[in-house]
This record gives sequence, C-alpha cells and structure tokens, in this order.
Amino acid sequence: MRAGLNFKWPWDAVLDRLSLQNRALQMEFQAITQDQANVKFSTMIVCGGAQHMRAPR
Repeated sequence: MRAGLNFKWPWDAVLDRLSLQNRALQMEFQAITQDQANVKFSTMIVCGGAQHMRAPR
C-alpha cells in the first residue's frame, strides 16, 4: 500500500460472483395411529446452494 489515504472504488472490478439457488419442497401425508386417530402432517423443506463462478474479464 502507498502512504496516505487508500481506498478502492466498489465498481473498479468484480473478482468473483456467487450464484445462489433456493429450492422449496412441500410435503403432506396422513397417518393412522395405533388407537385409530388420524394425524395429518404438513411440512416445507427449503434448501439452498451456492455455486462459485469466476467473473468474466
């Protein structure tokens, strides 16, 4: 670094990009217990992933 005030403009260069993808899965099912009670289950699973990419130059 040089002496004095040093700063970098945020728009100078993009070195890396990060691609984010989210996926949601909704599941519902019904079960009957041993004492003949009906139970309904409902859930949503959300998972995410990231893919690292080099920025074009």
